[in-house]
Amino acid sequence: AAEDAGKNPAAQLAGAATKLTQAGTPLFVVQADRALDVPSTASAAQQCDAALWAAEKMDEDDKRLCATRLLGMIEEYAPGDSAKQASVARAAAKHLPELYETLKPMEVVIASPLLAQLAANLAPSWGAAAQRTALREGLGVAAPRDKFWKPLGNVTANLSIDDKLWLLLDVLPHYLSCGDDADAVPPALAGLLRASGDAGWDASGVLPRAIAIVQEKVPDLVEPRETQLV
Repeated sequence: AAEDAGKNPAAQLAGAATKLTQAGTPLFVVQADRALDVPSTASAAQQCDAALWAAEKMDEDDKRLCATRLLGMIEEYAPGDSAKQASVARAAAKHLPELYETLKPMEVVIASPLLAQLAANLAPSWGAAAQRTALREGLGVAAPRDKFWKPLGNVTANLSIDDKLWLLLDVLPHYLSCGDDADAVPPALAGLLRASGDAGWDASGVLPRAIAIVQEKVPDLVEPRETQLV
């Protein structure tokens, strides 16, 4: 416009904003950082950064703790193979935001580094709807059912929180094969608690029998926690 001639760009923008306001047109000013597109050839660390960029349930410490642990595991899995490391990082890191939707509220009872380690260990074998349900029951966020999590809690009641998390880590990958069937219990896991039937536990289960054998063979382990842990 003629009245803007000779004005610097900032003044022109200010004048345009004033006109819009006076005209009754709402003006919204938004400031944001745009995430860079990461090619498939990017490094494992870059793949992690890209996957965690917009994770709503993860603060910066969560992202750092998870990425550090995940990258350390990947380095051990594929030492010296940067292409393989990047591929695994890309596939695994995308699951961390979803995992934290369930894990983040647990910070009131579980230390952040331990949650990050759990998430990093779960991410490479994560993705089924059945796992999401199992994780919630295993953590006690949802009511555990008699098919598996409730009797497992009864049999391992004396384990510490740390021990229970590592047990959870061993169990959850089995649910990947269950797909979207949130009611399914993998046969190998059911066998831990009972030889037959659809719910509960009894002395015929692998875990109760193992605990009984440890109590018989190693009577010095008088603490229930130690016996269950072995």
